[in-house]
Amino acid sequence: MQQLKTVRYLMATKAIHTTGDISRKSPSLCVVYGEDGDDWVGRFLSGFGFFDVHFPKKTTRELTREEKKTWNGAAFGVGGRIMNLVVFPGFGVPRRAIVVKTRNSVYRLGKAERDGTRTIVRDDRPLGFSTVKISFLKIGRSMLVDMLDGSQWKTSSVLSVESGKIRCSPRPKQS
Repeated sequence: MQQLKTVRYLMATKAIHTTGDISRKSPSLCVVYGEDGDDWVGRFLSGFGFFDVHFPKKTTRELTREEKKTWNGAAFGVGGRIMNLVVFPGFGVPRRAIVVKTRNSVYRLGKAERDGTRTIVRDDRPLGFSTVKISFLKIGRSMLVDMLDGSQWKTSSVLSVESGKIRCSPRPKQS
């Protein structure tokens, strides 16, 4: 199997695992991280969580614009821990409050305002800033945030993203 440089989200029906045929009647969202000849290799985002599933390229397709709108921001996981947060380029990071765990720290980000800004705090030590816009967020890569002064800041590699109500210090009122 040849690893892809970045994961891809596709719709698939036909699916073969080492345990047998795990195909579905209607197209389902899957994430693929490799190629093996005429197959994509990955897993369905819902269901039992089988890894290294082979999806024939002939029966797998890209998502439509409407499907991307529907699935953008969807979180899939096990036991309350998000394993995949689906974010499509051009559709933005989900607006809900999230907790981002990295190799070195835990970041708590409040719900995004209409302009995309949100509060941020780090559990173990102060950041020196409290309002950011997320410009890039993907598990396994560094989170990149834009600060209000126009500069950018990045974290160590993201291990997980969890959703929920996050208590961040209130944003100062702007006059």
